[in-house]
Amino acid sequence: MVSSMDSSEDGKKDQVKTVPLPPINFSLATETYNFCGEVEKLNPGINWYGIYPPSDASSEYSMEKVKVEVVLSEQRLSKSMEFDIKTDREEKSIFLVGSEQPLKRGTVLYLNREMQEKLPMRLFPGQQEMLYARSVVRDDRNISISGLGSVTSAGECPQLKDYQLMASTKLGQEEVTQDIAQLVRQSDDCGVPELLWFGDLNDDGYADCLWASRGASHAQFSLLVSRIDDKVIWHLADTWTVENCP
Repeated sequence: MVSSMDSSEDGKKDQVKTVPLPPINFSLATETYNFCGEVEKLNPGINWYGIYPPSDASSEYSMEKVKVEVVLSEQRLSKSMEFDIKTDREEKSIFLVGSEQPLKRGTVLYLNREMQEKLPMRLFPGQQEMLYARSVVRDDRNISISGLGSVTSAGECPQLKDYQLMASTKLGQEEVTQDIAQLVRQSDDCGVPELLWFGDLNDDGYADCLWASRGASHAQFSLLVSRIDDKVIWHLADTWTVENCP
């Protein structure tokens, strides 16, 4: 006969703690005036957060919940239908991220002044940088980014050959590498993409990052979010394109 105490102990053994996976599905937008792109892509009904830079003499990047507003521009710069995309906060965000799931608000990254001044940065062939999830400390989960290939012409819009952006980090005991150039760059882009920001949006211990690639008539922003359960470092969560209004 099993005592009630034994039954209770067995029950505890049978209980399995389930840890929810970090969110990986995000929407991306920027505060933009005279926007003439696909404004219907933006869903104001989900949870939206602004990523804000440090104030003077501060090292803290923060993520704060915002209300996103889409209004018809009062002063058009072209013949197109133009919209202003803004928030209910006075400060201007670096970018906006949306999620069906609530995200942890507050500080998402600590960067000293030297690292702050590096952003935005471009990784030309032969250059390397380290991306951190929360702060500039030594950690196996830090992500190294290296530019590979060659520059075949100089000028305002340098031409690249065999360009790669190789990311590498440890997923557990396994070393993982990934070329992200095709995730953040289009064939008609001008030169090297810019790394605008990095930090841990989904609270999984790995850095997520925002890139910008620019062409003659557009700027495309690409949000990469860590996806360690799929044995890759990042997946392309969303893109946001700001075009020159015709």
